[in-house]
Amino acid sequence: MDAPKNHLVQWIQSNTAEASWQFCLTKEEVYGAYARRCEQDGIQAVNRNEFSKMLIKLLPAVQSGRAGISANGKRISIFKNIQTVVNTPKQTTVSCLADIVKLSPPQFFIIPRKDDQEVQFGLMSGMKVNGFEIFKKLCFTQDHAWSLHVGDMEICPDNLGLHGITACDNNAVTLIFNIDSKARLCSGKTVPANIVHGSIKRRIDTWVNTVDNVTKQSVRRKSCEGIVQFSSTSDTCSHCMNIRFTDKDSIPSATASQDEAKSYLTLSDDAIKNLDEKSLNELFLKLFPLASADTITFLRLQQKFMSSTKHPRSHRWESGIIQQMLSLWCRSPKAYQQLRSSNIVVLPSESVLRMYKNCMEQQPGIHNISCQWMYSEAKARGCDMTGGIVLDEVKIQEDLSLEMRGANIQITGMVNMGPLADSMRILNTHSRDVTLATHILQFIFL
Repeated sequence: MDAPKNHLVQWIQSNTAEASWQFCLTKEEVYGAYARRCEQDGIQAVNRNEFSKMLIKLLPAVQSGRAGISANGKRISIFKNIQTVVNTPKQTTVSCLADIVKLSPPQFFIIPRKDDQEVQFGLMSGMKVNGFEIFKKLCFTQDHAWSLHVGDMEICPDNLGLHGITACDNNAVTLIFNIDSKARLCSGKTVPANIVHGSIKRRIDTWVNTVDNVTKQSVRRKSCEGIVQFSSTSDTCSHCMNIRFTDKDSIPSATASQDEAKSYLTLSDDAIKNLDEKSLNELFLKLFPLASADTITFLRLQQKFMSSTKHPRSHRWESGIIQQMLSLWCRSPKAYQQLRSSNIVVLPSESVLRMYKNCMEQQPGIHNISCQWMYSEAKARGCDMTGGIVLDEVKIQEDLSLEMRGANIQITGMVNMGPLADSMRILNTHSRDVTLATHILQFIFL
């Protein structure tokens, strides 16, 4: 073995070691320390490729990887699972959150929190989405874990090139701050001029760059990654990049649309009444090009019911409208009654909403179907599966009601805590008497 390689082996053995945790150092920093030592000893340093091969050969646990781009646009190459003995404060182990606060760059601001188990930092992105300022939120915990959030979306560390890296030493914390500050937001795919609105799997946002004062309309998927991978030359993530527009999303030119809309408006009243469902949808879509599909359906039903002389009981509502009206009625029955009695719009009657509401039988206890629904909703929204249970007691009016269940009549309003509780009550009181319910006890999972 020649002198330079022998010197390299000695330097690696005396200045580096495999780390028990996932320490990481940039290749530039490790090789720079080796090159400075060679210059001091008057030895010619080996090239970077030979240096990396020898280091990984002597330290098998060390891995080579990439962690993003630097300020000059070059890729950052790192060594994982490595710790050095070079006398520099950057290799100091992080023992508490106060050490992370000291290492935070000046452009990051601390978000106040009541507990001391986590510290959060914020960084303004210089972008406004739908009028709201977007900032990046970087969270560190006592167990050296960290996470990055953009708005209400948690960013996967793989998209940052920081998979498996924990905030356990100064180098890792500095690298996390550096990479997160340079992470570019996904601004979606620019909306062409002939697009009316996105499909159910898309959403249109108004992006404003507060630095350049540039505004644009963009389409993003609900599965948007939030940021752009560092290796990408575009400002759009891979999910949003795959958006394809169809003929259903586009409309004719503005002049043609106005002419066609005028042709509809010049029709006689009888002709408008005789328009089929498809023609009415086209008419309202040309009059209100930014309206959603539910809005077009609601307008079409309003035209149909208000121009009809049939009894309101003959009205047939679509499921999407029933779902929205049921949500409004459950939130405030009195407000719904006032809106319906004002005759401003035609709305489903309360008996219809009550029928839809009672179509699912409600029994005391924990329902498997409710747990499955909660699980599927949390999984679809990417929410955390952990939480807590809150007890909520609601006062109700003492009353009995008769409900039809097929050919059977069911009485509702008695105390009902399930068959097990009823059996225990009978054994304890030696009586089968029942009483009217006065409260509802519900368990809420948050």
